[in-house]
Amino acid sequence: MIGKITKGCSFRGCISYVLEDKKHLSPEEILELASAGLSFQNRAEVIAYNQCFGEKPELIADFNEVRRLNDRAEKPVLHISLRLADGENLRKDQWMDASALCAHKLGFSDHQYLAVLHKDSKGQHIHIVANRVGFDGKLLSDAHDFRKIAELSRQLELRFGLQKVLSPRKFLQESQRKLPRLDQRKTQLQKDIRNVLQQSENYTSFERGMQKRGYQVIKGRGIRFVDKRKVSIKGSEVGFSFSRIERILALKRQFEYAQNQERKLGGKDKYYLSHPSIDHDNKANSGNLSDVLIQSSQAIGNLIFELMRPETDATTFGHITQSEYEKEQKKKKKGRRITRLNA
Repeated sequence: MIGKITKGCSFRGCISYVLEDKKHLSPEEILELASAGLSFQNRAEVIAYNQCFGEKPELIADFNEVRRLNDRAEKPVLHISLRLADGENLRKDQWMDASALCAHKLGFSDHQYLAVLHKDSKGQHIHIVANRVGFDGKLLSDAHDFRKIAELSRQLELRFGLQKVLSPRKFLQESQRKLPRLDQRKTQLQKDIRNVLQQSENYTSFERGMQKRGYQVIKGRGIRFVDKRKVSIKGSEVGFSFSRIERILALKRQFEYAQNQERKLGGKDKYYLSHPSIDHDNKANSGNLSDVLIQSSQAIGNLIFELMRPETDATTFGHITQSEYEKEQKKKKKGRRITRLNA
């Protein structure tokens, strides 16, 4: 389970988002939802009201009325999302338990909050909108919120037998910080790049193939890929830098050329053309062909295979050893110390 927490200033915007139907879907997204038996209409089901009730206008009015009890609160909106891995599901009563445990863990059990189950995604999830301002006018502390939401996610995984996910590294014990981490979005991008490269003859066809898979390709000094959710990832982050992609495509062209020449040439002709020192009628043209034929197509194919294996292993995205982590922390402390001295 993945838990996220944000704070904001508009109850109207946040409550509207979690209650309204999803709009501006592409035909592909609508078909994807339909194939999974889901709909982009009636996507939101309220599963818990706490110290509040009603339709959207009444809820917004009630939350704003309580927020006025503390005119110094700049960000009274607490928005939490709890998302399952693809293919996992919980019953409605289990989600209700999860939202109640979340409220207890983060300390807003006696505040206004609303829990909404979303049913429009492969990854089932809920949204919780809470008022950080209590009925006594006091503002809910946000100390250690990110640590608390990470601990809550691990607790819910154990309670409901869900797939285990590592917490953010800074909230892990030292022994756990060395464990490899998996980013599903980067893993999928890596797989898509490899598959499209296998089918592409040149960069134009590669870019077209990535676009068909739903990526926007941005080429500058390097190369970036933007997925359907507008998340941008550098090619170098998944082991396929622009220079690596170009080299693979160039080798593929050389490999194809070598194979074509081997099919055209055979026996004595191939021997002559691969040895330009031998005097024959085609000597003037033999040099360029020999350069290709000396490197066997098998050797080029092996090199392509090695290059198609990304420089970054999919299971180690974000991996950092304990010693590297400590070095990073020392650099940060040193930087802060220099800043204070220069101030």
